[in-house]
Amino acid sequence: MIRLLGLLVCLLQLASCGIQLKQTPLTDEWGRTWYSEEGRAFQDRDIYNDGSTDVWGLEKTECKNFNRIDSLAFKGTSCLRIEFNREGACPWIGLGIGWNGYVAKDISTVIETDMIEFYLRSIQGKHHSPTLIFLFEDYSGNMSAAAFKPAYLSKYPIDESWQQVRIPLSAFERKCDFSNIKSLNIECQGNAAILVDEIRIVQGSLSAKKTEKWGKVVSRESSYSLYPGNAWWGEAKLSSSAVQKDFQNTFNNMPSLSIRWKSKSDKPIQIAGFSWSNWEASKLADSLKNYEFVINYKHKSGPLPQLVLENYKGKTARYSMDSKNGTPEGEWTQTRIPLEAFKIDPSNFDITIFKQLILETEAEGEFLLGNIQLKRIKN
Repeated sequence: MIRLLGLLVCLLQLASCGIQLKQTPLTDEWGRTWYSEEGRAFQDRDIYNDGSTDVWGLEKTECKNFNRIDSLAFKGTSCLRIEFNREGACPWIGLGIGWNGYVAKDISTVIETDMIEFYLRSIQGKHHSPTLIFLFEDYSGNMSAAAFKPAYLSKYPIDESWQQVRIPLSAFERKCDFSNIKSLNIECQGNAAILVDEIRIVQGSLSAKKTEKWGKVVSRESSYSLYPGNAWWGEAKLSSSAVQKDFQNTFNNMPSLSIRWKSKSDKPIQIAGFSWSNWEASKLADSLKNYEFVINYKHKSGPLPQLVLENYKGKTARYSMDSKNGTPEGEWTQTRIPLEAFKIDPSNFDITIFKQLILETEAEGEFLLGNIQLKRIKN
């Protein structure tokens, strides 16, 4: 106490003599500096560049070939090559970037204003918009998602020239702790062959504040079209499957989806996935028993696809389609599948963060999909 009083006396004497004290910046263990807690600004903006080492998921598998290549970079000497398809039996396709040594990042102060910016091009030729889901993960393991949209591109389609992409941080759902971010993960659906470079968080214009919680609520009154729709993956020709729009066989004046497959092994393959909320996590307004999928199809050959419900924790629930349960609707067959038929275990499957409905197949077959809708069951 005596030493403290002595120090205060000395400071007062210096001040009376006209001597000004210079504020010394504080430095933390990561080398970052600020002058006061109130003036501390968000600084961890560089997510990926030439010097990045905190990247996981670059190992090659039967479904993906992710690697850093020392050519064709937008800036510097290297970029990320991201090439993938769901032809193999891979439960999850993606990568993650911890950035800044996996130190916890606080993006809560910029979540409403700033953007993720990166540069993108195709490896060869023109490319459709890839199905990518960006996920902020916090140190509790919670994640917040934002789907990649064509609107975020500078131009369309994607070609062999680099272009800027910007995703508003306000587009991310509000589940994780934005003051304690561990990594930015990128989940890949369908297929793509692209190059990505210079990922960072940049300042943006003030956006409308997003207030809804994680889990977009499905209305009781509305029906949702999964196909035809804007949020689905699978349109590709692979050695094990071919999925493409069929403009000759239409349903309600819209092209059907022609699906042919031949599994190389006894393991099921996932050939297409459909979201009813543009890849935002969704929950139902009330009980599962009040909703159903309505599917119109033409069965050509082989077994019917299995339906797989998936949530944003990667948990799944399955239902096997049976032609005996279908009802003729002209040239098409209609089947109605209540969501409770998936026999979801609520202790294992979080129904507040539905992600997508997947078509899974095995053996060999052919199938025409007219449409899929999520509807409320009429009482």
